[in-house]
Amino acid sequence: MRWHALALPLLLTACATAPSGAPMTKTTTSAPTRGVDGGAYTFDVNSQNRPSALRVPASVDRAWAELPSVYEELGLGGGVLDPATHLYGQRGIVVRRRLAGNPVSQYLDCGSAVPGVYNANTYAVSLSVVSQLKPRSDGFSELTTQVEASAQPASTGGGAQLVRCASNGTLERRLQTLLSSRLNG
Repeated sequence: MRWHALALPLLLTACATAPSGAPMTKTTTSAPTRGVDGGAYTFDVNSQNRPSALRVPASVDRAWAELPSVYEELGLGGGVLDPATHLYGQRGIVVRRRLAGNPVSQYLDCGSAVPGVYNANTYAVSLSVVSQLKPRSDGFSELTTQVEASAQPASTGGGAQLVRCASNGTLERRLQTLLSSRLNG
């Protein structure tokens, strides 16, 4: 149990990605954590794409109460993964063309097969978004969000090679902005 308490913050400080549009290969290390549903949630560790850590103007408990409604507003669904460490999110959802009301390419870079045509907008994107709230010394919270995604052409029926996608930070900032807005309003 003590290992999870020490390892989880480390695991949330890194996220696996390859250069956008690159074939997905398993060259990263990973460590599992157990969710309340008994499922194993694995965070890949790689220094290329770190999750965002943004300030939230409320205590962890107050922010935790609002986090599910923010995920719902963005169309991410989600659920409690670990209440003890305030870990919330959605793993393995598939999005096509639009995410949170905008083209997927506004949030993710999955490369481009043709100049000006972004794979994120034409491929089926498998997406995981996981957030953790931690207390800050000033009484507010820190929202750390990890976005992992891969994509493949939707028309191939699963036979095409996956490409790893990289977050540009917009979805993470949007989560923080909506959460802060709910807490201030």
